Amino acid sequence: MVDVFVGPDKVKFTLPKSLACYHSPVLKRTFEGYFKEAHEARLELPEDDPDTFAMLAQWIYQERLTSIENLSSEQAEKSFQDRLTLYYLAARYCMAKLQNDIIRQLASLYVVISKNKPISAETIIDVYKATDDGSPLRLLVCDAAATYFSKSEYGLNVYKEALSTACGFGVQFLTAIHDSLMDDDDPIKRFGYPERFSNGRASKPSDRYLVVVEESEEDV
Repeated sequence: MVDVFVGPDKVKFTLPKSLACYHSPVLKRTFEGYFKEAHEARLELPEDDPDTFAMLAQWIYQERLTSIENLSSEQAEKSFQDRLTLYYLAARYCMAKLQNDIIRQLASLYVVISKNKPISAETIIDVYKATDDGSPLRLLVCDAAATYFSKSEYGLNVYKEALSTACGFGVQFLTAIHDSLMDDDDPIKRFGYPERFSNGRASKPSDRYLVVVEESEEDV
């Protein structure tokens, strides 16, 4: 077992070393390498959020996320933000299978949220700050923004701040709009139409949002 202390208050999480190392190559190098963390079986993460790490630890134990069925729009919004934060953490630890599980839930949650309003500029800015070029999560938020671009009540104004602040968003956003016009393809099809949903759960989002999983991870 290994102990992980998270946040300024050092909230303790105890994880099976074998599972932690299997699911994360970063944790594998940490606990099986030549660092002091490997010798002490102890890792401190003072800048991370304990609530977010709790979701990651739960997934390491169970390899599944908490259900998102039967959520109200307000609950779906909170769950969406929680899973974005979890995605950033999973990406940092190179946990591809967890990233893909999160993306599937994000696609489902967004279909619920989008009934009331478009994805916010603040969310887009946060995603671009927290991810690198080529991140599938960037594609997802660009498609979400392009979905509502043609609606007169929104238009470009809602994304003005994101276009001026989030480096790289403008090009990807325009590409998503262009693709949807050229292919006569509504980007939200990539999330799954609402008719395909049952109790807020998605069928299967586009593979373009998924991270490639190494064969060793898929085999178990």
